[in-house]
Amino acid sequence: MKRSRYKGKMHLTTRLNIHYASIQGLYWIASASMYAFLVVFLDARGFSTAQIGYINAFRTGMAVLAQLFYAYLGDRYKQLPLKYIIAVVMGVSICANGVLQFSSPDFAGMMALFLILGLTECSIVSLMDSLALQFINLGVPMNYSACRATGSVCYAFTCVLLGRAIDMLGADIVVTVHGVVLALYVVSVVTFLTFRSIPAGTEDSAKPSMRHYQVMPRQGSILKMLRNQPQYRWLLIANFIICLGFCPCSNFMATLISNAGGDNTVLGFAMFVSAFIEMPMMAIIFPRLSRRYSMEKLLFASSVFHLIRWLLVGMATNAWLLAGLQTFQMITYALSLPASVYYINTNIPEENKIKGQTCYNIAGNLGNAAGTAVSGVLIEVFSVRATVFVNCGVLLAGVICFWIMMHRPKERAAAM
Repeated sequence: MKRSRYKGKMHLTTRLNIHYASIQGLYWIASASMYAFLVVFLDARGFSTAQIGYINAFRTGMAVLAQLFYAYLGDRYKQLPLKYIIAVVMGVSICANGVLQFSSPDFAGMMALFLILGLTECSIVSLMDSLALQFINLGVPMNYSACRATGSVCYAFTCVLLGRAIDMLGADIVVTVHGVVLALYVVSVVTFLTFRSIPAGTEDSAKPSMRHYQVMPRQGSILKMLRNQPQYRWLLIANFIICLGFCPCSNFMATLISNAGGDNTVLGFAMFVSAFIEMPMMAIIFPRLSRRYSMEKLLFASSVFHLIRWLLVGMATNAWLLAGLQTFQMITYALSLPASVYYINTNIPEENKIKGQTCYNIAGNLGNAAGTAVSGVLIEVFSVRATVFVNCGVLLAGVICFWIMMHRPKERAAAM
């Protein structure tokens, strides 16, 4: 009996891992097709660097508002399967993409369309992470880091292939690819397993976990969570500052490579290197590092490597060298992403886990939005290289914040 039960559990785990990996893969293909080449696409539509910065920042800023709402739904109404929330939200994204496909909006119209994309597609990463974390918390041994690495590989190959396709067919190809992949993503999400799909007896904790299908009372606000967890509070501050520094550099990589004499093929290769190199870290190296080092130390290390990476980018003058420097992605973003997910899943109370992950993403999105808007103007007034060095100063402040975070208590001491 025990042997049969073990096989059933392994079968469930395999199904979940394969299906969740496909969800991650399709999402990041869609993301690469639109946002990795957003500067190229908007430039082809006739927008200036400053306007591109505003559109990108506006898209990211709108994601902040939506994530708060989705986090409330996910934590408050546990009986609503997350996959249906995600599917409805992404359906709206498909409609916005259709308008973009068959029209040529001006600056105001483009801002409106990317407002919709910011409120929908760009806001559901936390819910998508929670699709896996809810099973991990149930006791099902899903491999989140390996599944997320699948997304990175898909992002990588999409970048290199689409970069070549843009040079051959034009920038509008990104909208077509984006729409098709979004539709496939919705199908994959809707067919994902829910708790109700778990066979009886697969996991000892299955019956207690059915409490997730009840409307749970609101057990703590975001402000209370931040007040009671000083280390997590500093994590949000540090993440905001790091994203304030490095996201604009990544968003304007097309401008950096163009100034160094590269074309969209070089840009696609740079994006490929940046995304593909995430796989060995997330799937192989990170699980081993996590057994040896705390998540706080890994997050601090990633911030140091962020600073080193962009200092080298600022000094590079060759387009192919810039592409090669994207290998630093393995020890920066690919290290901090799983470390932050596991830190929050371990240290945030059950009733606030989705809000905890959402607040982390919001901090990053706010940094991304502010940094991208300011950097777009700085590039036009000064130069892209000068802007990179300004952002390196911001990254240094982020390193200091992560150092402070490591030395703060996880929870506030109880009042005597």
